[in-house]
Amino acid sequence: MSEKNVQFAQTLYPSEIDLVAVFADTQLIEGLRPLIHPDLEAVFEARNIPMGPASIESAGEAAQPTVTGLDGLVRAWREWLSVWDAWVMTPTEFLDVDQERVLVLMKVRARSKTHQVEMPVEGANLLTIRNGRLARLEMFLDQAEALEAAGLSE
Repeated sequence: MSEKNVQFAQTLYPSEIDLVAVFADTQLIEGLRPLIHPDLEAVFEARNIPMGPASIESAGEAAQPTVTGLDGLVRAWREWLSVWDAWVMTPTEFLDVDQERVLVLMKVRARSKTHQVEMPVEGANLLTIRNGRLARLEMFLDQAEALEAAGLSE
């Protein structure tokens, strides 16, 4: 168990965060760079939601879309967020999974640009932290899937 990793996760998810604003702020992104491993692997576990062509690799139908590095993550999210007015994440719980991983459960409120419809989601991010830096980020739109991936499902 690593309280240090939970504290690191709380630094990345301090409170309510609107990703539309975050990914539009180049200075904020650059400020995060020291916290992100240069070989970060970001995996979008929501296979049925297209993340677009922003340098996302996907090997076959069953594979999850994946990007590498902070720059790859930023490109993918900027493209994804281009159709949203808001994508607001609020962490609700930080679960210490093991020596390297923390599961962040969250509520998401998203509002589309086209229809102005607000969509509530209960998602989660599974973080792998190595040497004080985020090395892997697995993003889920379903908390049950995230709990299972973390080995925490009942």
